[in-house]
Amino acid sequence: VVEDVSATELAADLAERARPLLDGVPDLVGVADDRGAVVYLNAAARAVFGVTAVEPVSVERVFAPAAFDQYYREIRPALLLHGSWQGIVAMRSADGRPFRAWQSVTAGVGPTGDTIEWLLSIGRDVASLPVSESADGPATASSSRDRRSGG
Repeated sequence: VVEDVSATELAADLAERARPLLDGVPDLVGVADDRGAVVYLNAAARAVFGVTAVEPVSVERVFAPAAFDQYYREIRPALLLHGSWQGIVAMRSADGRPFRAWQSVTAGVGPTGDTIEWLLSIGRDVASLPVSESADGPATASSSRDRRSGG
């Protein structure tokens, strides 16, 4: 028996299974489907973005406009190639105030390798990060694993 499960259902299922673990995490955690519908925000993210657990949310509400160009230019290609991406993204709080967040994004890449079925994002306002005494800290985006080599 073959079951047809949409990407939205896959993302929602991932979020639902992880909800008990992620709601206590102080970082901003979100799961979105391939169309940009946010299917889950943890308690910390809901507080920052001013939304309820049942309110429909789109990525346009949480990300600043500059983030969309960055997504298609930099983030999405890295996700398709490596399955993950890390870097700084422009976001906006409930009152519309822009802020920069360090994000670690993991993607569920489709079987053909050219589609993204779901995105899991974990981030933190960079203003809340401790200042490193070393200049060797993460300054650029990175992809932590290469899907082609498995490492």
